[in-house]
Amino acid sequence: MGKGGWMHDESPRIYRRWGGNPKGNPEDVTCCIEPVSDGGRSPLSSQCSRPRGKGLDGLYCGIHARRYPAAPPPAQRTDNG
Repeated sequence: MGKGGWMHDESPRIYRRWGGNPKGNPEDVTCCIEPVSDGGRSPLSSQCSRPRGKGLDGLYCGIHARRYPAAPPPAQRTDNG
């Protein structure tokens, strides 16, 4: 599994899947992929509603990107000889 509990090639991601809702809620591809607590008594998680575009593969919002930062760009090789 990738960081954040998701395989980054997994598509579509499903949220809030349980016996009463076996199909769950499909991923909103404009929002951060981090599962977040609903804040109630339910153990189910929803998709973060903040816009994605930061962090690992651009899949996270600014808040969750702190936990899953983007990989640094590869160092460019310079031949000075």
